[in-house]
Amino acid sequence: MATTPLVGRSGELAALTGALRDATGGGRILLMTGDAGVGKTRLLTEFAAHPPLRARFLLGRGSARGQAVAFGLLMEALDPGVRKLSADDLDRLARGRGRALEGIAPALTTGGGPADPPTRLAVLDAVAATIEALAATGALIVALDDVHQADPSTLEALDYLARNPPPARVLVIAVARSEALAADPALSALFDDLRKDDLAGSLVIEPLSRDQVGELIDVATPEPAALGFADWVWERARGNPLLTVALVEELGDHPGAREVPVGVKERARRLAGPLGPKDRAVLELAAALGHPFTLETAAALLDDPDDERRLDDLVRAGLLVTRTEDGTVSYDFVHPLVQEAIYDGIGAATRRSLHARIAATDVRAPLDVRAYHTARGALPGDHDAVALLWEAARADERSGSHREALTHLRAALRLLGQGADAERVDLLREIAWQAAIASDHTIGIAALEELEPLLGNDVRALAALKRQLASFLATGAGDLDAAAEAADDAVRLIAAGGLDDEFPRVLNELAWIKGEGGDLRAQIEGSGEAIRLAERGGDPVTAMHARGAHAHALGLIGNPVEAEAASRLAIETARGTGEAEQIGWHTGVLAEALLNGGRLEEARSELDRVLETPNPSDVAYFSRARLNWHLGRWAQALEDCRAIQAMHPVSPSIHATWTVTLAGAILAAMGRHDEAVAQVRVADRVYGDGEFYVFSAYHRWAAGWVSWLAGDLDRTSALMARACERLRAMHAWPVLAQILPDLIEVRIATGELSAAHRDGATMEEAAERSPDPFTQLHRAYARGVLERSHGDGSAGLGPLRSAADEARAIGARLLEARASEHLGAALSGADRIDTLTRAGRLFAAFPADALEARVVVALRGQGGAGRRAAQTIGALTPREREVAALVRRGRTARQIAEELHLSPRTVESHLAHIYAKLEIPGREALERSTGSPAR
Repeated sequence: MATTPLVGRSGELAALTGALRDATGGGRILLMTGDAGVGKTRLLTEFAAHPPLRARFLLGRGSARGQAVAFGLLMEALDPGVRKLSADDLDRLARGRGRALEGIAPALTTGGGPADPPTRLAVLDAVAATIEALAATGALIVALDDVHQADPSTLEALDYLARNPPPARVLVIAVARSEALAADPALSALFDDLRKDDLAGSLVIEPLSRDQVGELIDVATPEPAALGFADWVWERARGNPLLTVALVEELGDHPGAREVPVGVKERARRLAGPLGPKDRAVLELAAALGHPFTLETAAALLDDPDDERRLDDLVRAGLLVTRTEDGTVSYDFVHPLVQEAIYDGIGAATRRSLHARIAATDVRAPLDVRAYHTARGALPGDHDAVALLWEAARADERSGSHREALTHLRAALRLLGQGADAERVDLLREIAWQAAIASDHTIGIAALEELEPLLGNDVRALAALKRQLASFLATGAGDLDAAAEAADDAVRLIAAGGLDDEFPRVLNELAWIKGEGGDLRAQIEGSGEAIRLAERGGDPVTAMHARGAHAHALGLIGNPVEAEAASRLAIETARGTGEAEQIGWHTGVLAEALLNGGRLEEARSELDRVLETPNPSDVAYFSRARLNWHLGRWAQALEDCRAIQAMHPVSPSIHATWTVTLAGAILAAMGRHDEAVAQVRVADRVYGDGEFYVFSAYHRWAAGWVSWLAGDLDRTSALMARACERLRAMHAWPVLAQILPDLIEVRIATGELSAAHRDGATMEEAAERSPDPFTQLHRAYARGVLERSHGDGSAGLGPLRSAADEARAIGARLLEARASEHLGAALSGADRIDTLTRAGRLFAAFPADALEARVVVALRGQGGAGRRAAQTIGALTPREREVAALVRRGRTARQIAEELHLSPRTVESHLAHIYAKLEIPGREALERSTGSPAR
């Protein structure tokens, strides 16, 4: 399979170049697809040889072996670049954000390793940090070829990088075969989602045209082709370049073979046909090793030292290629299809024997690689092989690579022999547990279904299984009816077996399912009964879990006092167990109760304390994300949403997906509309037209904000109205009160005044049902907005002023800013300017560019004083940053004026704006400060 000049791909090369140029504002993903042999790898090779913008090109290629190695494909691409970083840059990366990759990225080693296993977010952020470091000195292209054979962690990283692009000119190209993509629902869904969300570009490599095939034949053959030959080849190969070249070469070797059908894999097998037995044995060993493999590895496996030379013969035969890097010689197949053809042609018994030999000999290989070969080389009943696969799964679990752990565990399951039911039960339970951590309810449910008949008449185990199945069905699949049925089965089993100690657990699960269906009262009653039974039975852990369900529902209906009490008892028990996840979970529930009760600063303190170090509970993060929305800590809120995404990569959890939409609302307010819409699409696919607990209402409310800021008020009204209907039906009064003012504002903007007043009446009902300070604050704001809608210039002053003052007192900065904006519009003269300026500065500090801009426009309409005030809002201008820097160096106003060629009066004007924007009293404070506000 000789290399020929590239033909007919100028458009595709231009598309790749354009994708890199489009990455100016941040990393971009390009999904390249096409049939096997259509020229995807060759196109990458050409692009690598002549990269635009002097970009660095890094390439990794997926393989069957690599699918078992966490981040294997990604690290194959990145590691050569990391090794070429300067010693200082490498040390800085290894000791900083990249530290979580120690043990994953070979080049990133400090010797000490992380003190604790890193969180998944830390690992994914370390991947992003590594890419940023590699792109620090120029454009970077990371090509992931044959991504249909990628490990799950690489796919998680691809999704993460698409949704959190590094701030550098980086193009990540993910290449997959069309037929392999169609056969892999998970990968196909990932590609489809990234395209639908506008997070990735798409490049489909089509077969060559008839004329291009003729051109390819001309450059591939030394002699002019016979008349009609190009037509004959084009009809046979249908424009597939690899098949075209293989067909031309076949006819060159065997002119009489024109009637013999030839495929790419068949051509590869024919290349190997003339090989003798020993050469073929070496080639088959290479195929079993996968790609790439080192000379050292091959030498350890070859029986005869002379066989090493046979590798060079295979290179000369056009089957293998070789390269030397840092003194290490490695071999690879000339094309993935060649390796697959050779591997497929190995008999099943020989293939198994090769893998077993590799697993036994290559003991210095990474554990995941040994596990891959062990899984394919061991026979059923091999206890040592099962033990090795268990070990690999535990190692992946420690690094947070739960999907790779599932791969090893399922392989171990296949290797269990007859009469190993006890081990099978243990494995299936472990698979179900790992699936729960990985948010993979499909594998979890399948494992439980396979486990059920193995439990025989063990009523206790069967009841526990049904309870776990109910959890998968509810919070994984969102199938509440099936979940309730499974939980009812558990109740019947417990009753029949007289297992009184199991009742609290299943009652609590049933309580959650009823709450998720919308019945908070049933959740409170069921979890309350579970608490009583657990305490009576001396089961503090189950009582702790039930208190979580109890407190969450109590907080939602407006009973923050009892919710707080239940949460604090649960946290006390959690601390006694030392389980960080449970501490985080119950602290998140406590914070929700404190937030709904108007104690925002206390909620912030509780959450910030528990999240000082990464926590495995997504509840802690999503509680803080919602709290930070109200506090105006939007950068932190986005980080919390990213943490949740990292916990549930690729397949979001139905109970946390609303945070994706919340991130969209924040991005929209920041003026990043396209990113916001992409986030909403993700959550739309999860919730669809259904309802799930309060989370679907959170999603529709936040999606309404995105539409609101895009100017689509009709859609906003419909989304927020449905969210409010759900919350009212659930009697979730505090949350309803937090959302209703938004709906009222939109109703007024669309002229639906009657509907707005009906919503106002609902607001009054919510305030009566939940008389906490936060709800009363929202009622005051809603009253002020409604009074303003009557058209009287001074209407609404009292409630709006009260809302702004109370919001400031409890730290609800978003509501303070919104109330101040409305209040400023109702005032006149200097009061109007001062109040609008306060609102604008608050919005700027979040930052909420879209909301800030609205206030700036209003100020500029207030004459010279308003225009001057508008200049004090937002980030420092480039000139203001220059002036501030000179002040910090001790320059006087006159010296600054001379240095910048300005008048002293202009410098004083700049200083006044700087003091206002930084909210500092004057020059002395500026000299002590370290920089301008973050934007």
